[in-house]
Amino acid sequence: DWLKSKGKYEIFVKSVSGMLEAVQSLGLQWCKSLPYTMGNFGGWVSENYLAFARLLPWFYSSVNFIESVQKPYEDPLGPRSKWTVTQNKRWLISRNLPASGKAKDLRAAVDKYMNQEGGPPPVCPGASGTIQDIVKVVWSMWSMVCNLMVKEVTPEQVAEVQHQIKCFLSFYDALDKRIPAKKNKKQKNVPTWLQSYNFVCLLNLPDVMSNYGPLPNLWEGGGQGEKVLSRLKPLHNGYRAGWQKHLLSNALDAMALDPSYESSSCS
Repeated sequence: DWLKSKGKYEIFVKSVSGMLEAVQSLGLQWCKSLPYTMGNFGGWVSENYLAFARLLPWFYSSVNFIESVQKPYEDPLGPRSKWTVTQNKRWLISRNLPASGKAKDLRAAVDKYMNQEGGPPPVCPGASGTIQDIVKVVWSMWSMVCNLMVKEVTPEQVAEVQHQIKCFLSFYDALDKRIPAKKNKKQKNVPTWLQSYNFVCLLNLPDVMSNYGPLPNLWEGGGQGEKVLSRLKPLHNGYRAGWQKHLLSNALDAMALDPSYESSSCS
């Protein structure tokens, strides 16, 4: 949202093109990266998000170099009938208007807003946040995840996690306030982080670590959680007597005899 309000999102996407694909090509079991497709995370599961969390500072390092790449937005010159698809789309985006559809749809949308009563809507002000605000959010999130995924829990570690969570939420809220509000935002006067359980529930994690130990032990990703079902289902042959024993025996045989079968998938 910050990059789009600055008119620099397309530049950012080009700058990070191929980065996650390069990591994916390495085939690392501990860093299962997937491509970043215009901010679309469809099909990603927990292990992909965990890999992305490891790469956050590197992935977003390019924002340091795009601040002065593109000039402030100016409306196209010349007759609208000659505007290109890109020009129509940028005209709509600059006013925080829907900009999806084919060329004729975009042209029709621009004409509609140009000819509306009272004149066309003004260009929306861009985000007032700086590159440093972005860097603070990215680094605080990375540091928070690093501290959350520790393998041993001590009172000092719990205190550090609580501190890192508060830092992340504070930096995120500061940046969010500097981004122009979306028109479809339900509660305009309520901070974004208070409208999402994902953010609010972060505050519960220090108590979870104190009561139950390291969070990776409770994680539902990988073979220790739901993903094990993708390995067990093909081995399931029905609910006959003793099916549980046969299923686990088949799984152990597969782990021992098939090199492609990950031993960690049933740990």
